Amino acid sequence: LASRLHSSVCFVGPAQSGKTLGLGEGWMAHNVVHDPGDMLIVQMSQEKAREYSKQRIDRAIRNSPELKKLLGRAQDDNTHDKLFRNGMWVKIAWPTVTNLSSTSYRYVFLTDYDRVGDDIDGEGDMFTLAGKRTTTFLSRGMLGVESSPGRLIVDPKWRPATPHEAPNVGGILGIYNRSDRRRLYWKCPHCGSWFQASPGLGLFGLPSDDDILLEVRTTDLQKMAKHYARVICPGGGCIIGFEHRHWMNQNSVWLQDGLELSEDDRIEGEPRTSSVAGYWLGGVAAAYTTWETLNLKHLQALQEFALT
Repeated sequence: LASRLHSSVCFVGPAQSGKTLGLGEGWMAHNVVHDPGDMLIVQMSQEKAREYSKQRIDRAIRNSPELKKLLGRAQDDNTHDKLFRNGMWVKIAWPTVTNLSSTSYRYVFLTDYDRVGDDIDGEGDMFTLAGKRTTTFLSRGMLGVESSPGRLIVDPKWRPATPHEAPNVGGILGIYNRSDRRRLYWKCPHCGSWFQASPGLGLFGLPSDDDILLEVRTTDLQKMAKHYARVICPGGGCIIGFEHRHWMNQNSVWLQDGLELSEDDRIEGEPRTSSVAGYWLGGVAAAYTTWETLNLKHLQALQEFALT
């Protein structure tokens, strides 16, 4: 989140994948200690802003010696405002035109973007409004936005035009589509080939939904989910167990759309460029969930559909 080449960063990931922790409290803490500048954090509602301040920001400050010693006087610390001794001001707010107008901030962070409407008080989308708050700082300003995808795919015939393109549904994926579209790539621990840790369940090799609709009504879903809790390497067809995920994440590479990795680990191709650095993390690589859990939730949803 410290780049002179990009004016904003977009991160798409599943719920409970650590994105708010890394981009919210983590970014704030780094800025306070190492690169002070006024910061606006926008939660999805006033109640959520209060909750985020109490549960996350206050605890981060209280448990970090560096942040704690930099916090100002008691009157400078309230639910929605934190003023630090180095002059940095952190405001925790919610989506209104008032909160997204007039004041300049060096850093702006928007969380749970797809839980907010596309139009803020008739003035436009939150991403565009928030971007205006950092323009005073030129290349030193930065806008960060994160969310799990929450918009419906309305065109069932949609197919990606490039390996990294997202469905054209607006919201966080709309921002991602105008970015340089980075995806995570894994190296197979068996054959050494590189492949995309794609969003979705495609790497597990599950039968199509239509093929198992009848089966999920009678089968043991836990056993079925466990059976498919492995990844099939697209390059060599290797079966990769869940025990390899940590190693693959540790040795993974983020690639922009247009790039690929050769067998000898060379990055080749022409990268897509944009003022927005965009990242889309699939659930298959998310640290806080297991492959069995991902499969089970999908199978349970299919079972509910089949029965009702």
